[in-house]
Amino acid sequence: MLDAKRAGDDTRITVHSLADEETYVLDVDVLVCATGYDPMDPAAVLGELEPYCLYDAEGRHRVDRDYRLVTTPGLTCGIYLQGGTEHTHGLGSSLLSNIAVRSGDIAASITGRRAAARQKGTDA
Repeated sequence: MLDAKRAGDDTRITVHSLADEETYVLDVDVLVCATGYDPMDPAAVLGELEPYCLYDAEGRHRVDRDYRLVTTPGLTCGIYLQGGTEHTHGLGSSLLSNIAVRSGDIAASITGRRAAARQKGTDA
């Protein structure tokens, strides 16, 4: 959207289409601004841990059901994501309203892995 202003009882907007590179002026009853969303790329924050991460056929990080990055056996700690999982968990995984469910899944995974490691006598 390039511009929005009142025009009588309507709202007049000017939009530019990336599909056909045309600019349009429209009178509308309601204007909803959905600004879009670009998922985060975990590589930007992983630093020296990045080489331990595994990727899918399309070059995206592999992520388990519990939001844990899939890593090589050489990395024994868990790296969990609270974003950047849309390609494995769907668009709903980015919703703030689901943060409690994601956090619960992550907490259950951590405690479950620790308990399993204690049973085996190893570190989690």
